[in-house]
Amino acid sequence: LTILWVATDNCGNVDSCTQVVYVVDTTAPVLLDCDTLIVIACDSFYTKESQSGLSPRLPSADDNCDPDPDVRYRYLGSSGTWPCNYVERVAIWAEDRCGNISDTCYQVLMLVDTVAPVLACPDSAVYQCGPGSIGMAFPSATDNCSDPQVKLIDERREDSTCFGSYRWVTVWEAVDGCGNADTC
Repeated sequence: LTILWVATDNCGNVDSCTQVVYVVDTTAPVLLDCDTLIVIACDSFYTKESQSGLSPRLPSADDNCDPDPDVRYRYLGSSGTWPCNYVERVAIWAEDRCGNISDTCYQVLMLVDTVAPVLACPDSAVYQCGPGSIGMAFPSATDNCSDPQVKLIDERREDSTCFGSYRWVTVWEAVDGCGNADTC
């Protein structure tokens, strides 16, 4: 900003000078409400098929001169296995138009799976007494984050009061990659 100063006395003598005013921004922006731990549920967005970078929760920033400073981030690395115990670390900072940079906020993004797989057991079956084998139907399982393992955890024969009749009971369990389980 340049200001021209002019002084005139009562006799009409004039003198002038110019003043140059510089406005300098040396104040860094400030991050507002930067969460340091973000827990993200493994759901329909972060699935076993996606296995891509998690999205940080970016804070807003305030600056004394710039009404809209840029908030930026950079991935610092990851650890663990998808989707259990999977963690990504992110550095977040703000920069105003003058190049002033805020303090850095470090955010930990943690993916968790607390949802048990869905186990679908076959319907009960009735077999007639006589020679031949009894067929066993197997259940199926699905999970939101990993491929569940299905296993037989109990089977027992329950005899009936009618000679030769009995009930064969099976108990199945599906366990996902994070240890969440369902039985039927």
